[in-house]
Amino acid sequence: MKYFLLNLLSALSLSLIAQTIIVDENFDMDNKKWVIEKGDKVDYLLKKGNYTIKPHTDGSYWTKTVYEELDLDADFSIETSLKVNGKSDASYGLIWNIGEIHETNIIIQGNKIKIKINYPNTRGNTSVVDWKEAGISKGKYVNIKIEKKANILSYYIDGKVFYKYGNNGVKNYYSKKIGFFVDKKSELSVDYLKINNYPATQVKTIENYDASIKLEKLDENINSNDNESLPRVSPDGNYLYCIRTSKENVGGSEFEDVWYAQKKEDGRWSKLTNIGSPINNRAHNFVISASPDNNSLLIANTYNADGSPNGPGLSISYKINGKYQVPLSQEIKDYVNINKLVSFFLCNDNKTLLMAIETGNGMGEKDLYVSFLLKENSWSKPQSLGLVVNSDCDEHSPYLSADGKTLFFSSTGHYGYGDMDIFVSERIGDGWDKWTEPRNLGPNINSEGIETGYFMAAKGDFAYLSSNGDICKVKNPAYVEPVIILSGKVFDKKTGLPIGAAITYSNLSDDKTLGTANSDNVTGDYKIVLQKGKAYGFMANKNEYYSISENIDLTDLKEYKEIKKDLYLSPIVRGEPIRLNNIFFEFAKSVLKEVSFPELDRLVGILNKNPELKIEIAGHTDDVGTDASNQTLSQDRAQSVVNYLQSKGINISRLSAKGYGESKPDVPNNSDENRAFNRRVEFKIL
Repeated sequence: MKYFLLNLLSALSLSLIAQTIIVDENFDMDNKKWVIEKGDKVDYLLKKGNYTIKPHTDGSYWTKTVYEELDLDADFSIETSLKVNGKSDASYGLIWNIGEIHETNIIIQGNKIKIKINYPNTRGNTSVVDWKEAGISKGKYVNIKIEKKANILSYYIDGKVFYKYGNNGVKNYYSKKIGFFVDKKSELSVDYLKINNYPATQVKTIENYDASIKLEKLDENINSNDNESLPRVSPDGNYLYCIRTSKENVGGSEFEDVWYAQKKEDGRWSKLTNIGSPINNRAHNFVISASPDNNSLLIANTYNADGSPNGPGLSISYKINGKYQVPLSQEIKDYVNINKLVSFFLCNDNKTLLMAIETGNGMGEKDLYVSFLLKENSWSKPQSLGLVVNSDCDEHSPYLSADGKTLFFSSTGHYGYGDMDIFVSERIGDGWDKWTEPRNLGPNINSEGIETGYFMAAKGDFAYLSSNGDICKVKNPAYVEPVIILSGKVFDKKTGLPIGAAITYSNLSDDKTLGTANSDNVTGDYKIVLQKGKAYGFMANKNEYYSISENIDLTDLKEYKEIKKDLYLSPIVRGEPIRLNNIFFEFAKSVLKEVSFPELDRLVGILNKNPELKIEIAGHTDDVGTDASNQTLSQDRAQSVVNYLQSKGINISRLSAKGYGESKPDVPNNSDENRAFNRRVEFKIL
């Protein structure tokens, strides 16, 4: 039913466009276009409104004619109806696109069809589609239709889509020659031939397309006489990963290895360096994406514990003490891919995984799917991104920009300029199955061949892709929303030493976790990407420490920024005051705002896990107002926190409230920023 509807819609769409009839041949008379003769080896005749080819020997016989009126730059359709009488294993069919370089054969044999391209003067032939069941009834006419719209070639058999693809560069050799063939002394009957032209389908490019942009080949530090491809850049733009085929590889030139470069102070890349084992081994190795904290890499394939290859799949390598470890396999629930190719992308939140796979139940070949992190190294069943993004052809190389909305991907099924073009679409709402109509990135990025692997840093100003064995960059022509990169170090607040910890960030309004990261266990460095439109709470987490949370409001973010903010973990020890940053009151009142509840609920959790703890809740103000009013306000706010904790089941005997007014500032009250910092609530273990 799906293919019938697609065919019907295609026919309706073409019928609504003014067509030019090139030929409408019913073979009722000799129009001097086709060979009509009897011969010793084969007869070419008109019989009862059919054009027939009947060999007298077992060889294969064919004939062709030329339709000069056919405009190959416009859209067109070629339709015919064929039947064969004779041996059951006889081959027959339509030859089109006949030229000096190659010709395309649609071959029918019994109930099966094959589409094959012959290269008579070069490299033999290749099957576009190998033998495939087509539901053909013996002795009945078979309707064949070829339709070209923009760069898409569609083959229909008896009204159903048999195969559809970007034209693999065949359009460079489109021919006006068309013919028929048959073999094994069987008789081919051609009932009709119809050829029509239509106005060329207009490719839908991005808004405000900039025709001046050009691919820029990176310098000799990246590109060499070897083959470099599949560039991946870290979200902060400081690391570039790619694959190189080189005799210097761990597995020799037989295998592809991961190489990387680091951004230098002058903005150029350092010389590519082999990343070494255990990521590289005697297999085809490549990086899929890097985490924003630069502490983990998503890697293709799986690994044994000793780093040797363990077959296809997906793995993550974590950095410990400055060195990447043996990648750990990732399990995706009910994962199916019947295609020989696959592509993935791990989004910046480290919990959303995009993939291009062929499940057998999708729209066409590979479709785009999304899976979500269930627990460490375990992912949910993939769900489709829907009918707008996925076509009935092949989608590949999904990449979601740092804004969490803008999807770049390659496709042969959306109209473009070549075989596989790069497109962009925006996510609608918070779900994953509604997207805007994909738009082409334009002819300065997309060629007549294959474009894939479009990748950017979080800033979104330049993209990286491979072209003809080299790594290139190009100005990104598509709008992406601004984000911030938030970075810093995680410290033990008591000792002042850096510490490795898990980082989480959440929507401040509902405490929903939006993403995760890790700080380096040696340096304490962390890095996360935050999108516009929300207020965030973020913190480091580690056993036996209380997380001192921070917050940032990006509701009205206007441009890309990089912001530094250190995080602190306070050991849970007696007498150590711990700041509760994400506590908010109504202006000049002691009434808690709901946005404070997640922070207080974390404190409830600590108290429940440690029933022996007794704490003091301390309220502090700035120096604005009288000492008496500040004392009262600080006491009332501390009491409001105690009341909330008590409402959550914490015994009042474990709680006390103390207001300190303006008497204990953390910093001098000499600026609005400092005064805001001094307005705080803390707790202290008694």
